[in-house]
Amino acid sequence: MNTTAFINGTLLPTSTLVVHRSSYSYYGYTPSMSGSIVILAIFAISTFAHLGQLVHKRSWWMIAMVLGGILEAAGWASRVYSSVSPTKLDPFLAQQVTLILAPVFFSGVVYIILGLIISKWGEEYSRIRSRYYSIIFLVCDVASLVVQAVGGAKAAGGARTNDSNAANDGAHIMMGGIVFQLFSMTLFVLLAAEYSFRAYYDRPVKLKVSPPEAEKKQVKDSRGVRQVAIAMVISTLVLYVRGIYRVIELSEGWSGPIISTESYFIVLDGVMMIICMGIFNILYPTWVFTKEKEEAPTKVVEMEPID
Repeated sequence: MNTTAFINGTLLPTSTLVVHRSSYSYYGYTPSMSGSIVILAIFAISTFAHLGQLVHKRSWWMIAMVLGGILEAAGWASRVYSSVSPTKLDPFLAQQVTLILAPVFFSGVVYIILGLIISKWGEEYSRIRSRYYSIIFLVCDVASLVVQAVGGAKAAGGARTNDSNAANDGAHIMMGGIVFQLFSMTLFVLLAAEYSFRAYYDRPVKLKVSPPEAEKKQVKDSRGVRQVAIAMVISTLVLYVRGIYRVIELSEGWSGPIISTESYFIVLDGVMMIICMGIFNILYPTWVFTKEKEEAPTKVVEMEPID
């Protein structure tokens, strides 16, 4: 079965992934060395910063952000290698797999953060308990990760054996994993939006079990919690943008015009994930919540003198 591929901006007939790019580049272009180095450096700095913040605050659940950062750095390091040797298969496959999987870890962090916010603002506004957000959506994240890993393995096997059908099937399996990730994230966004609406307008869905009104209002009005909530929204948005881009990209297989255009990839994947990581370097959730707790006013109780 013949297919076509974009090679350096030219549409060429071909039968396999390896054949249609072996004389040129597996990317359809030669990756920019300077661009890849800059993005690699940013991810490395952000990842080391997250690691330091994690150890300092002992927020071990943020290890997912570090793991995602390591995958991002590995992927962009592979692109640096490819900028020198664009016809080599291994770095091409390495960057595809690592950069496809990394955002799964980032979305897992977002799910956990919503649970923390709910525990601060009150569970009476949520349809499900705060800890269940982490359990349900992290399970979805793991399922998405497994599907994408299976697709990546199939695509890599197809490329190595000169089998374009297997390579494209692998791309479609990876795309399916991303679609499932977007579906679970959409459900998450709907639940989070409903929770935010109910919390803002004080419309609980269940019997109130939160602290007294004055204390609860103080938590809702706290600047730190609101900042983390905004960071979570921005992170979710950029994950969405990146996911939609990847679905469209992989729907065309390995030879479409989108996957063969580097500027799309840099902006819609690289920059989006830099924002996703960087915003939590600035507004580190555990630091913000701890600071809010430390700055919370203490009650003063006046004692009656004993006669």
